[in-house]
Parts: sequence; C-alpha cells; structure tokens
Amino acid sequence: MKPTIVKPEVDLAYADQSYALRGTHEAVPALYRSAAIREGREVVRAPEPYDGMNLVCLTKVVNGQKAFLAVHTSKVGGGDYHLAIRSAADGGDLCE
Repeated sequence: MKPTIVKPEVDLAYADQSYALRGTHEAVPALYRSAAIREGREVVRAPEPYDGMNLVCLTKVVNGQKAFLAVHTSKVGGGDYHLAIRSAADGGDLCE
C-alpha cells in the first residue's frame, strides 16, 4: 500500500511541519529513502528514542546548516502509523 498523507496536504520535502501518515511499516520508510536518494540526503537509522517507536532519520546540509527529516514509525497497532518531522534547524539529538 502506498503511504498517504493524512494532514496537512503540502509537500513533505520542504515544509517545516509535522505530518501524520498512514502506510505499511515498510512502505513509509521506503518512501523517504527513495526521496533521500533523489535529494542527495544521507540516510541514517538512529537509535530508538521511545519505547515502541523506530526512527529513520534523513539529513542534508543546506547552506552550512543540517536539515533533517525524522520519520517515527510505530511498532504498535499494526505498525501503520507514522509521524514525519522536518526542520531546517539542526536536528540535535533526533538525528545524532
């Protein structure tokens, strides 16, 4: 199943917002990995920050500052709920 954006309906790659997505446990990270390859991002699998969550973190240096896209993938409830957070600021402990 292809992942779908639940809210808001804007371009994930460039907006500094949080998103709820629905898709399979494998499909959503795959979507971001393919986007990362196209955008020249580094794909990093970070340690799990919370119980029951898996974090895939994509980073890219933009104008000397680290931009990040962190995809939290739930392992609970069928593993089909995901939260993606992107910021133009340094990812800090999310991506390191």
